[in-house]
Amino acid sequence: MDKIHTTILGLKRINKNLNLNLKNVDEIIFLIKNDGAKVLLNGKNYYVYIYDFVLTINKDTYSIITAPLLENKNSRKYNRN
Repeated sequence: MDKIHTTILGLKRINKNLNLNLKNVDEIIFLIKNDGAKVLLNGKNYYVYIYDFVLTINKDTYSIITAPLLENKNSRKYNRN
């Protein structure tokens, strides 16, 4: 978990895609550890399902690749305030 990282540009993309204002990757790790994330390994990536979005993390480099919103209406919504 401590190896997860992204670039500054990656964090900006995550914030834009998810309509968040995270300051660093530590805030993402906090959500994963404390808010009931479901982690699946498929091929070369981990898929971390949490709230109404999914983080795609490369299994070898631990770099966050994408973070799109899920379209599942049954998923928990993250309070973005």
